[in-house]
Amino acid sequence: MLRRRLFACFLAGSLSVPAACSAQAQNSAPDVAAIKRLRSVSISPVVGAPEHLVLFGQSQSLGGLAFGALGAAAAQSGAEPIVKKLELGLATRKQDIKTIAREVLAEQVRATGVPAKLVSGAADAQFQIKIEFYGLAGKNRLSSELVPTLRIRATLIGQSGSVLWEKRLHSDVDDPSHTPKPVEAFTSDPGQLVRAYRNASRLIFSQMLSQLKSL
Repeated sequence: MLRRRLFACFLAGSLSVPAACSAQAQNSAPDVAAIKRLRSVSISPVVGAPEHLVLFGQSQSLGGLAFGALGAAAAQSGAEPIVKKLELGLATRKQDIKTIAREVLAEQVRATGVPAKLVSGAADAQFQIKIEFYGLAGKNRLSSELVPTLRIRATLIGQSGSVLWEKRLHSDVDDPSHTPKPVEAFTSDPGQLVRAYRNASRLIFSQMLSQLKSL
């Protein structure tokens, strides 16, 4: 549990672990009445995301974090050739994390009708999503097999520009539906990486829509 918290907080982009953990807990209180009145929603075509994925395997686990940002940066430098290969694999499939996340969100809203009917034009509210980090990590610090990690901030914006709902959601090494695989499986078959991130996105957005439905 401590490793998961440190890993998530570090990837939130702060040099201060307590500050990152504090930011993780900040979610807007939902405007329940406004959400219940919605009849249509759209999804912004603009999705924010980091420039690169983050790779945390056996050599890039807490060993790097133990020495702070400098140690973690050094670990990531050693992983750079693998990261480039993974990203190139996604590109050859004409995929990236932004496209994957947006497509999965659209599929789930369309299938469930939560919080309202999905439309492509003007709507009562719009989902805006930002990928805060994504990568691959071992289920424990000695593991050479990796699973996808993904953290998304989702915001539902009303027509007036007010925030109706906002939350950070993540899929990480503890999610049981992830199948750990060696990094070579993802580099040799980019389709496996696409499927891994689609699964991580489904976990996140199904949790999100379940929360919205229960309001």
